Amino acid sequence: MQQWLKALAFGSLAMCALTIATPPSKEQLELALPRLIASDRESEALALIDSYLAIHPDDAQVLFDASRIASRSGDTRGAAVYAIRSLRAGWLDDKALDEHSDLNRLRAHESWQQVLVIRKQIRDSSKTP
Repeated sequence: MQQWLKALAFGSLAMCALTIATPPSKEQLELALPRLIASDRESEALALIDSYLAIHPDDAQVLFDASRIASRSGDTRGAAVYAIRSLRAGWLDDKALDEHSDLNRLRAHESWQQVLVIRKQIRDSSKTP
């Protein structure tokens, strides 16, 4: 039985490594994320996102999704970093940032204030002619 569990664990790690070694396309990412999130595999979802972001670092939507997933998993500081990166990459949906339930942990954490400061700076600078 232990051999079987070890083989299963190794197979899962190998699949995760293969997934990370070959960055997914945006379509593959969009298909995989809901399944990973539904099965409480946030760390795998974030690893997949990070492999995508290695090639597409300024994808505002994916950065926002990463913020949501990190917040859901309890990594509020990581969620703040992703949120700030999404804002800098052009994320414009302030309502989603302010109200999406996946970001509740982030909004309850002290790092949320930094997100708000950065958002204000970005919004104010875009108003300047």
